[in-house]
Amino acid sequence: MASTNPSTDWLQGLADIEWPAAPDWSLFYLTAAAITLVLGAIVAYSIWRWRRPARRVDRHVLALAKLAALQTNWQRGAIDDRAAAYQLATILRLGLGLEQLTTGCPDLPHVSPTAWRTMIALLHRYRYSLQAPDKLPAAAFASIRGWLQRATNHGTAA
Repeated sequence: MASTNPSTDWLQGLADIEWPAAPDWSLFYLTAAAITLVLGAIVAYSIWRWRRPARRVDRHVLALAKLAALQTNWQRGAIDDRAAAYQLATILRLGLGLEQLTTGCPDLPHVSPTAWRTMIALLHRYRYSLQAPDKLPAAAFASIRGWLQRATNHGTAA
């Protein structure tokens, strides 16, 4: 019988061991590629949104649409004269691009100072009196509509 050397037997036993297979990194690479693709798409979309011109609705056109809706609701009786006067003042102020409604006529070529002061006094009377003196005249809607339409045509306060 051949004698075995105990110091090399265990080493010979290790030589028969197979190393485990290399890890499969394909799932990691696939996930990393998907994340990179999604982040790239988000960045591209953000840049596209930032660079394109914003769609702006002309304030006069928006004010005219709100004025038409207000007049319809007022005529149906859905809102009273006081609420209509408040909304008319807001539509007039925002539609002409004014910070505040004052009795001083704004620098707009299509607004006469006398008509302006009359309208502001009318709105003031309906907004701040306890009892409205009479029915809000429909001419107030027509005057404000005319000013907003002329402002749209002249391109002022845009």
